Amino acid sequence: MVRRQLKKHFMILRRLLICVGLLFGLFRAEAAHTEVKLLLSAGAAKPGDTIWVGVDLKMESGWHTYWKNPGEAGQATEIKWQLPPGVTTGEIQWPLPQKLPPADITTYGYEEEVVLLVPLTLGNNLPAGALPIRAKVSWLECKESCIPASADVQGELKIGATAGNPTDENAKLLATWQAKVPSNTNNLSVEARWANSTTNDTRHLILQWTGKTDGADFLPDANDNFEIQGMTENLSPKEHTVEIWKVVKKYSSNWPKEVSGVIVTGTEKTRHGYVIKIPVQDSVITAAGITETARFSPPPPQPLW
Repeated sequence: MVRRQLKKHFMILRRLLICVGLLFGLFRAEAAHTEVKLLLSAGAAKPGDTIWVGVDLKMESGWHTYWKNPGEAGQATEIKWQLPPGVTTGEIQWPLPQKLPPADITTYGYEEEVVLLVPLTLGNNLPAGALPIRAKVSWLECKESCIPASADVQGELKIGATAGNPTDENAKLLATWQAKVPSNTNNLSVEARWANSTTNDTRHLILQWTGKTDGADFLPDANDNFEIQGMTENLSPKEHTVEIWKVVKKYSSNWPKEVSGVIVTGTEKTRHGYVIKIPVQDSVITAAGITETARFSPPPPQPLW
């Protein structure tokens, strides 16, 4: 309980520091440094269809926005939909982010441009005609200072008896960014185990899998009970065996029994992400070697547009 309270106090202090930066940024900038627009994968659809909507954020040079887990600072982009009855949305599909500077405060986000993808499902009883699609997008953009910004975006979808042809330019752009979303299905067999026992609140976590060692990393999901810190130690023992170490700091009485996030492989144009949610083996490395650990079973695949 005490540690959870300390965690809350720390988070409040961090938010206060961010707010100070935000206020400072507001006095330095007159307008947002990010252009936002709404993209539809098709101009027309029929009742019962599911299409994709993209929120395209283009940042000015040197500016960045944040991933769903912003890291040690920052704020994730939010989308609040304003939709007609009978239209529903799914969860945001986040493209693979980058680790952003400075090095002493690890954050995860995007530079230059990102398209956040959302599935849009149309009810079976929608009437024919023009269907307005509106949303309010809020984000935090940072360079030397941080500025909160928001914009209202909208598009129009024609509902009819038959689906229309995709809008080629938008469909190609959305497909490009869909390919950058971490995959839910993969052939990675990932193991997680503790590197050591400890009596304090920090501990090393080892993630291991078979593959190329270049660019290997792990981007964690956010969690209120513990924090997987940004620094990564790559200690791969062999050419095709990847072994990375992450520092875990706990805020509750127990160490996490499982971890989730994105495994990263490759560099630059070959960079890919794979979603994992795996158990952490209770036993640790001993002098006799490494004990057997549980293997990763990928979650069921999500439908792709």
